[in-house]
Amino acid sequence: MVMMAATVWFIPGWLRSAEPHEGVLECVSNAFPEASVEFKAWDGDNILWPLSVDSADKEAWRFAFEIAMMPPEARANLTLVGHSLGGRITARVLARLAEHGLKVRQAILMGAAIPVNDPDLAKMGRASELPVLAVCNPKDNTLRYAYATVGGEGSVAFGANGTPTQCENIVECMVPTNITREAKIDGAWAKSQVLRDIANHHEKFYLEYVRRVRAGGGEQKEAR
Repeated sequence: MVMMAATVWFIPGWLRSAEPHEGVLECVSNAFPEASVEFKAWDGDNILWPLSVDSADKEAWRFAFEIAMMPPEARANLTLVGHSLGGRITARVLARLAEHGLKVRQAILMGAAIPVNDPDLAKMGRASELPVLAVCNPKDNTLRYAYATVGGEGSVAFGANGTPTQCENIVECMVPTNITREAKIDGAWAKSQVLRDIANHHEKFYLEYVRRVRAGGGEQKEAR
């Protein structure tokens, strides 16, 4: 019997949906050294936030269909990693799969830009063999201010504080406050700690925490 290789789909966020930030896929590979990594592009580079949100919700159907068409062995070895609007897509993909009784190996939502009261959050855990890991950051400036101000969805972001209600098969964890000091990041954001703290929504900070969790060095809450 041929064993299927582990695969990770990385689903990026707003304005980085066509191609990844420099070094991001290397960070994903560092967190999942046993797996092959695929960058899953989607139509989310519209400067108008509402249009990108609408696109994210539509793209989730496309990804869910692609996964549903996979052989069962491939689904069983697939991990979804979504950041920001990519986390929103991931939640919706899982919800659609759950509605059809399908599962992937695991999913990880990093700073997901989706309302805490969205009904898909209550469904998504049923589509993952391992607990869904929801990585949140109450101090995420993009989610606290930009999303809360212009998101237009009448709710705070799930990726900031998690959900106030219990969701099946989900582990919520908070990014430590020192992550912006310790994670490696290049470019303009690396020039000062102030800029790092302002840009603490960057996927590299979240991915460093995911790497630590998978290596056994990150604190988690119990699955709910």
